[in-house]
Amino acid sequence: MTLLTKIRIGQRLAIAFFLLLLIAAIMTSVGILRLEHAGAATERMAIASLSKERLAVEWLNRVSANAVRATALAKTNDENVKRFFQSQIDEQARIIGALQKEIDAKADSDDERGFLKAIAERRTEYLRIRESIAREKAAGRDAEAAKLIDTSMTPALARYVSAIRAFSEYEQQLIDASAHGINDTITASRRLLVALGMAGTLLGAFLALAITRSITRPLREAAEFASRVSRGDLTSRLTYRGRDEVGALIDALNSMNEDLRHMIGGVRSAVAEISCASSDIARGNTDLLSRTESQASALEETAGSMEQITAMVTRNADSTQQAKVIAATAMEAATSGQVVVNDVVHTMESIKAGSRRVADITSVIDSIAFQTNILALNAAVEAARAGENGRGFAVVATEVRQLASRSSDAAREIKALITESGNKVDCGSTLVANAGSAMGDIVDAVRRVADLMDDIAIAGSEQSRGLQEINSALRQLDGITQENAALAEEAAASAHRACHQAGTLSNAVAAFQVDAATMPVGVANRPLDALRPMIRFSPAADTEKEAGRSPVAQAAG
Repeated sequence: MTLLTKIRIGQRLAIAFFLLLLIAAIMTSVGILRLEHAGAATERMAIASLSKERLAVEWLNRVSANAVRATALAKTNDENVKRFFQSQIDEQARIIGALQKEIDAKADSDDERGFLKAIAERRTEYLRIRESIAREKAAGRDAEAAKLIDTSMTPALARYVSAIRAFSEYEQQLIDASAHGINDTITASRRLLVALGMAGTLLGAFLALAITRSITRPLREAAEFASRVSRGDLTSRLTYRGRDEVGALIDALNSMNEDLRHMIGGVRSAVAEISCASSDIARGNTDLLSRTESQASALEETAGSMEQITAMVTRNADSTQQAKVIAATAMEAATSGQVVVNDVVHTMESIKAGSRRVADITSVIDSIAFQTNILALNAAVEAARAGENGRGFAVVATEVRQLASRSSDAAREIKALITESGNKVDCGSTLVANAGSAMGDIVDAVRRVADLMDDIAIAGSEQSRGLQEINSALRQLDGITQENAALAEEAAASAHRACHQAGTLSNAVAAFQVDAATMPVGVANRPLDALRPMIRFSPAADTEKEAGRSPVAQAAG
């Protein structure tokens, strides 16, 4: 079987058919040779022995008939009868002589020549006696002739006939021997042909069985192997040492199985990587969605705080305008103070009340400036978190801090001035006498207060514009945050779909069984369930999706 597997199927069949044809040719050749041998033996028997035996029989018959004629001739006295018998005897003698010559020519063995020599001697003896009888008869000695017939011719004829019969029997024996030889040849040929036929049949059966087994057994194993592969079992391998077409088929099947193992291993590795990546993306998107929601809430709170700051700055500007009017009124009052000295006391009381009010306003301004600074600092922090989108907002926050700082400085200066003015007002009642000379100082102080109030008004306007820009930037950030939240939600949904598809692919690949040696490192020892992503969103998120509201929309609400 191993030797057959080293020969190609076509060559095996060619060798098998060649051997069978060779046996058939040998059988045909042997049959032809045996038939030729039997034919030659038959021809020899028919041409040689049989013809000689027939000639001997004819010779014997003619001799016997001629002996009867000779006897009749010796006993008759009728001339006509004598002439008739004599002519018959002469004719038969001539024919017998021709037969003798023909048989002598056909004799091809010493035995035959010995028999023919004995026959010739007996014939010569017989003819000599018969001629003696004819002479005695011609001489008229009938009694002597009859005596010779009884005493000499009859024994000589018997010896003559016996010699011919012996030759005929010898030829008959040769014929029988040839017939037996022919029968033996035919029997031997038949046996040889039967033996060759049986040998050819056995050889054909052996070759058919061997070739069939050498082809069908590996093909059956290949079919079972293909069936196992179709069922997903990639762990088996065919072993076949032949170099024939079946070996090429099995090598191709093993190569296909090896490629499938590597492919399935690669697919499992890719599924594992996709699962891990999808899980990481889903977790990252979930965290991003949560941070985006927190950022949206913080921006909303910041927007609310900025609206409050804007309202406070607006009120600060109004108070500054009022303080400016009061300062102008104070300056007019100081200018006309000399005229209304009598009303100084009342005016001082009004100034004292106005000073307290201004002190309260400056405290409010100082508080607003401090809160503005804090809010601007928070805005700068939020802008830093926003990254590239919050760069403009950071610049605006810096300007707001600077404005808040200047407002705080101005408020402290105003507070100091108001405190000084209050002290002066407190002393005004005792210094009424010096009011005239002090009115100039008061006018100057009130002028400085007016200038400071102008600065405060300008700063308030700038703060108002800065806060408006901050509100605009916050609205933009809020819109961007809303878009980011929507994108994060879509990315989370996409990651969930990717996880689901990875699980479907993992279930499809799980139908194949592969060797651990063909799996990539880190995947071969992991169970298939570990390769199936199990990403799930939080119940709250699922509830919000079912309600038709995203987490960002909920935070905005």
